[in-house]
Amino acid sequence: MVPFAHADPAQVGKLGAKGAKLVEDFQHVREVFSDLQDGIAVPDGFILTTDIWRQYHENGDRLPAEVVTHILEELQALEERTGRRFGDVSGRVPLVVAVRGGAPVSLPGAIGTVLNVGLNDDIVDKMLAAGEDRRFVLSTYVNAIRIYGEVVLDIPYQYFYEVIQKLGLGEEGSYPVEKLNDLIVAYRSLLDANPHPRFHGGFEMDLPRQLTNVIEGVLASWMAPTAMEARRSRQPKVPDDMGTAIIVQSMVFGNRDEYNSLSGVFFTRNQRTGANEPVIEWAPRIQCDKIVSGKIRKQLRQAADLENGFPDIYQRLLLAKERFEARAKRPLDMEFTVEHRKLYILQRRPLRMTFNATVRSMWDLVDEGKTNIQIASLIINTALEQPEKVLRDAFTDYQVLARGEPITDSADTGILAFGTEDALDLAREGHDVILLRRRPYGETDVAVNHPRIRGIIRCDGNTTGHEAVSAVAYSKPYLINVRSVDDEPLIIWTDEDPRLNPASQLAGFVGKSVFVDGERGILGFTEATDILEDRKFR
Repeated sequence: MVPFAHADPAQVGKLGAKGAKLVEDFQHVREVFSDLQDGIAVPDGFILTTDIWRQYHENGDRLPAEVVTHILEELQALEERTGRRFGDVSGRVPLVVAVRGGAPVSLPGAIGTVLNVGLNDDIVDKMLAAGEDRRFVLSTYVNAIRIYGEVVLDIPYQYFYEVIQKLGLGEEGSYPVEKLNDLIVAYRSLLDANPHPRFHGGFEMDLPRQLTNVIEGVLASWMAPTAMEARRSRQPKVPDDMGTAIIVQSMVFGNRDEYNSLSGVFFTRNQRTGANEPVIEWAPRIQCDKIVSGKIRKQLRQAADLENGFPDIYQRLLLAKERFEARAKRPLDMEFTVEHRKLYILQRRPLRMTFNATVRSMWDLVDEGKTNIQIASLIINTALEQPEKVLRDAFTDYQVLARGEPITDSADTGILAFGTEDALDLAREGHDVILLRRRPYGETDVAVNHPRIRGIIRCDGNTTGHEAVSAVAYSKPYLINVRSVDDEPLIIWTDEDPRLNPASQLAGFVGKSVFVDGERGILGFTEATDILEDRKFR
């Protein structure tokens, strides 16, 4: 257990890949951004190393009592460094933390993350009485309850979505402030009605217990189906006993106020083409988890909107790009939050890119003096080892069923399935599958990591979400905002369960073999065989 300031970022096996990069950024941010000390920062925190996972696992999947004691001691030290107190609103906003899992290898979206740990009814009431903004306090509490339910109590997000629908609310992040109390009550009832065999039911009000429950929940997510499938899909496969580190980090709030706070994801290069152009998806007054999880779509704004609306933040991000790329010697994927006009880098990782994008961006970085030919060649050769299928150039005999925005350049074939459940049933029978997502919200689940799920298409989606990033990592074709070529809606949204529109041309091809082509952005049907080839042999 070690604070960011004293950890050795070279110890990736102990700190995890995410933790090691956070430590490096935290320790060097003042050096790298000495001219912007008041304008850019990395929130402070501490790391429970991968040794904690082994202690937890060997103790019957429980944190030993002495480990809990050390966690609370580290939390007290974090209180001293931040000037805020866990469970104490004397400064209007208490110390609230995020708890993230982070293995020594990157597995985007596969390990649990819980935000807003340190809130309960009493704290919320006191924050409101102290004059804190009502939307900020209540929306943060809503998010805390939901994520606790998902990660700690294993309640599927679908249940929370059904609550939202029954209350007549819109997309996450756009709820009327007067409805937030109703949502808190409904979410609390949902947690009460779905007890967990270890953590029982309900949202934990005892704050030290809440923190330890969350840490155990994130540790448990290492052996959950999504993480296990992600490990098996990696080449070479990631062993189960590698374990995960745990990052406990002070929260900053992109939902703090209306005009000075926001959250977003920043790709320093275009992940599909490699062009030296920023790809930014962001939204005002929101927490970053809703972007990376794909739970909001309509509100997402792009780089040009940030440049126009927050030119100072945009320029700081571009400066961060220049200095972080020069340090990392490669393109980056960064999550960020702005609270009261101060930019916080929450995490960064190597940007997952298509092979063509990798080649272009690495040679550009050589030309820009940010890396050298040896490093660029190593990264390009590593990308070349990743199997990636494309359609044969001579293949033209096909019928286009739908078009979408491609995230990857790859292509593949499989039986078209509507919904994750049907797709996984086919995969378990040994079939290759193309999955049309059923739900009108982001799903980061076992499907994107499953080797038999050969491609994913969805009627919604975003570029920077975990599922899109994972699709690039596994070279799977992935289309977002897909529309049928006959202009019929693909999915009929109902209060019950989304269903496939029988009038759509695509409906007649469910259960048949289809292909997805990322280069053209199409879903198609053909009776031809042997239509794919490995990109490296083209």
